[in-house]
Amino acid sequence: MLRRFRHLLVVLVAAAVLAGCGADASEQGSAGTADPLGGDLAVDRALDRRGAADVTVEVADNVFEPRAVRIDPGSTVTWTNTGQNTHNVMPAEEGRFEPVPTGSLDPKASASRTFSVPGVYRYYCSIHGTATRGQRGVIVVGDEGL
Repeated sequence: MLRRFRHLLVVLVAAAVLAGCGADASEQGSAGTADPLGGDLAVDRALDRRGAADVTVEVADNVFEPRAVRIDPGSTVTWTNTGQNTHNVMPAEEGRFEPVPTGSLDPKASASRTFSVPGVYRYYCSIHGTATRGQRGVIVVGDEGL
């Protein structure tokens, strides 16, 4: 009986945690200004790095920092792995930019991409997340969402 109770308790706690991770259906989708899952990926609150030709995003274990950054068209973003695990950078929408494949972002490695066309470029690490959950970020090029 006690074993069943413990198992039920574990299942209930896991369900409560997962329920707390759900999306707010009232938020806008990927083309809008809000992060579809809430949090700090909102386009209109991206860290403004316009004026910088080169911007660095740190890839720590399970997070990109900053998670949301705004740059000028023609600026280069460099992802630098400061963590202890291998990562990658995959566009949330296939074909939006050339991905940084697994193995290219081993610990202490860096990879760069130049973003010339204004728009919103959502991305994620497929090892530690998906396009909508986990380790993900967004590059906003130009005045999109302001």
